[in-house]
Amino acid sequence: MTKKLLFLICALVCANLTAQADDTDSEWTKINTGTYYYAQCFVDTLSGYELYVSNSDETKYKITDWCMGVDFTFTWDGDSILVDDQSTGYEHATYGTIMVCDLTTILGSTDHGTSYYDADSGTFNFFVYYYVEAGYFGYGYETFVLDDPAGVKGVTLDAERVSGEPVWYSLSGVNMGAEQPTKAGVYVVRQGGQAKKVLVK
Repeated sequence: MTKKLLFLICALVCANLTAQADDTDSEWTKINTGTYYYAQCFVDTLSGYELYVSNSDETKYKITDWCMGVDFTFTWDGDSILVDDQSTGYEHATYGTIMVCDLTTILGSTDHGTSYYDADSGTFNFFVYYYVEAGYFGYGYETFVLDDPAGVKGVTLDAERVSGEPVWYSLSGVNMGAEQPTKAGVYVVRQGGQAKKVLVK
C-alpha cells in the first residue's frame, strides 16, 4: 500500500469520525453547567459538568462526562423527573458493571420519594439506585447544583428577548405566546425589560 493511498484512507476515516461527532453535537444543546454531589455509591463532589437538552425532545436531558466518563440521562417534563436505567461506566472487579436508575423504578411507587428539581436553588435532586446483578451498592438522593440557577434550562433572563407585552416561555426557552399556559408547571414570563419565574397551578 502506497503512502499516498494510506494517507487518503486516514483522511476519509478522520472525516467520517468528525462528521459523526458533529452530528451528535447537533442533536443536543448545552444549557448550563454545574456541580454533582455523589453520595450513594461513589462519594465525591465534582464541578464543571455540562447539562444538555435534546433538540428533538425537550423532555430529554443529559449530564456529560458523568462518573466514569459516561452520559447521565434523565427525563424531565417540567414537573416529574425520571432517571434512566443506565451504566455508570464503572466495572467492579467482582460484580461487573455498576448500573444506576431511578429508585421509583425499583420500588414501583413514589411513596418514599421522587427525583425533583428545586427552582429556588437551581438544584436537581436525583432519587437514585446503584445496582449490579448480585444486588445493590446504595440508594437515596444525590444532587446536581447548577452554576446559573437564574438561567435554569438555559433560559437566560436577558433584556434582548423581552418585548413590551408579556411573553410566556417554557423553562427550556420555548416561546409559548402571550397567554398564560393552562398546563401546571414553572414558566418564565418576560415583560418590560424584566423576567421572572412563575408557578402555574
